[in-house]
Amino acid sequence: MRAIEIAFAKYWLNLWLETYSSLVVHAFQSSNLIPCQVTSRWNNVMILHRNMDYIVTHIYRKGNHVADCLTNYGITLNSYVYWYDIPLFAKKSYVKKKIGLPSFGFSSF
Repeated sequence: MRAIEIAFAKYWLNLWLETYSSLVVHAFQSSNLIPCQVTSRWNNVMILHRNMDYIVTHIYRKGNHVADCLTNYGITLNSYVYWYDIPLFAKKSYVKKKIGLPSFGFSSF
């Protein structure tokens, strides 16, 4: 919801929301999935998005390593941050994606 509010406020009216939450994708198809605590805000956001060209798609978490880097960084912040260029911490992932190299996630036990 916040992504749509920010995009609308900045007149970014062509939007591609890509999420690894399939529940979010389904929420755009059926508002019955929206918890009652946020129904009012959801309805307001849906009014905004009617004036936008947008798509909402699902991607597996590791399918977009750049977005994953941004998300992991974003959850550490206390305020909003905007970049007009790719931040340094995501640059390596961006370059790998741009030239077609795979990104693998490994975990150790």
